[in-house]
Amino acid sequence: MPAPYFRMVTRKGALGLGQFPEVPWHKRERENILRAVGLKVEHGEQIEYAETRGVYKTVGDQEHLDIIEAYFEPLSMGKIAKKLDRSAATVHAQIHSHDESIVKVGYCVECKRLKGKHEAEKTEARKIESA
Repeated sequence: MPAPYFRMVTRKGALGLGQFPEVPWHKRERENILRAVGLKVEHGEQIEYAETRGVYKTVGDQEHLDIIEAYFEPLSMGKIAKKLDRSAATVHAQIHSHDESIVKVGYCVECKRLKGKHEAEKTEARKIESA
């Protein structure tokens, strides 16, 4: 049956034929609807968010990025911990994780997901600059 026509069958077996006139705003076959409405699709990894697990709270990508950027300002681990209401051990673990990721794959995965400016820069470079 051609595209603008349709048929219907009821539960009791009655048949119906109809015509559906095309409306001017309807998407056409092979039309790039995303381009037509001005959308651009970006592909990337999904951002991980912090989770509360009882008394324990995980560190999400945004908080990791905040820790690394604050460390490059430069703020001490203690000041960052106080500012973000985290323990100094959590801040130290994130800084260590950042450097470890750069050694293994050449960039920090968490920082890259959020397009951080220090995604490929080890925190050891910060220590050398401030010396």
